[in-house]
Amino acid sequence: MNFRDDRRAVTVQVGSILLFGILILSMSMYQAQVVPADNERVEFDHNQRVQQDMLDTRSAILRSAATDTTRPVSISLGVRYPNRVLFVNPPPVSGRLSTTESDADGIVVENARALDGETADYWTGEDVRTFETRSLEYAPEYTEYRNPPTTVYENSVLYNGFGNGATLPESEQTLVDGRRISLVALDGKVSTARTGNAALDARPVSASTRTTTVTSDGDPIRISLATELSEEKWQELLEDEEYVTDLGVADGVLTITLEADQTYSLRMAKIGVGSGTNEESAAYVTDVEGNGATVDAGTSQNLVVEVRDRFGNPVSGESVDAEVTTGDGTVTFPEGSTTDDEGRVRVVYEAPDKSAQNEDVEVEVGYGDAEAEYATFGLTVAKGNEKGGGNGGGGG
Repeated sequence: MNFRDDRRAVTVQVGSILLFGILILSMSMYQAQVVPADNERVEFDHNQRVQQDMLDTRSAILRSAATDTTRPVSISLGVRYPNRVLFVNPPPVSGRLSTTESDADGIVVENARALDGETADYWTGEDVRTFETRSLEYAPEYTEYRNPPTTVYENSVLYNGFGNGATLPESEQTLVDGRRISLVALDGKVSTARTGNAALDARPVSASTRTTTVTSDGDPIRISLATELSEEKWQELLEDEEYVTDLGVADGVLTITLEADQTYSLRMAKIGVGSGTNEESAAYVTDVEGNGATVDAGTSQNLVVEVRDRFGNPVSGESVDAEVTTGDGTVTFPEGSTTDDEGRVRVVYEAPDKSAQNEDVEVEVGYGDAEAEYATFGLTVAKGNEKGGGNGGGGG
């Protein structure tokens, strides 16, 4: 038998080669088409999760401002792909969480005059009050998900920004709610890029524990804020606010005009994230108790002041002085002259033992010489045993 002429195994060999070729081709197509599509879905799902993390971060910032407590959050910056036995994945991708540069005029309040007399020494209606603030943004670096949004928190709003300039808000605004104004500045530096989770603490630097009642001073109150959102989006966010008479966005600045001759409750706060947060110092003094009291001769009257920062919130650990500037009597600090956790100090005014007639007395309590840096208490010392309406005998 001539084995050189035997062709019986050729068909099997050719079939095996064809099957192997088809397998390699199928795997190549799977690697080129199915794996990227699966990874794109993984990246898209991750982006949805990180947007929820950013919503949680927004809530942490606003709650920290309202409750004076530090709120920790975790943000999933990057994504890892599922293991594949026979196929190749790209390396894990990261995302960047960062704050923008501080804008010195990020929040501007104009024409707001406080109704309280002492607070009006600071909120005069004539002075323009400016506050630095930043935005916080997450930018992904995906492999397959093309043109993913950059998710940004600014001025109480979370939104997605796209490469073509379009923006899509993912939350409501809390700046204006009827006649309530709530302004929260963001401070601190964050810049981190990784594949895992990033821990972030929203720390109250100046929590909005106080409300300042303000009204317009001639011209209506205007609030200006740095923004990347369009005027159209702000119109949608503020369309139900009946006291907003006008708004516009020009050169990256949103200007909100409020109805004149109305009173508004103004609450402000400053929240720190990351490092490099600047603490707030004393800005003005307001009276809490004792102003306008009538004091019997030989008795005492409690006078309480509160030292506040420029956001209108208490400053603890600030030393103050007290002095009788008009009339007779003395002042003492029964618990010391340093403000407590509520930013307050109690001063006791001791009226003279005798008074031939009702006497007007003024006491100044504060830490500086500027008008806003001290509070003036107007008192009346009643002659003889004439009873007054104050807190006579309440000192000590």
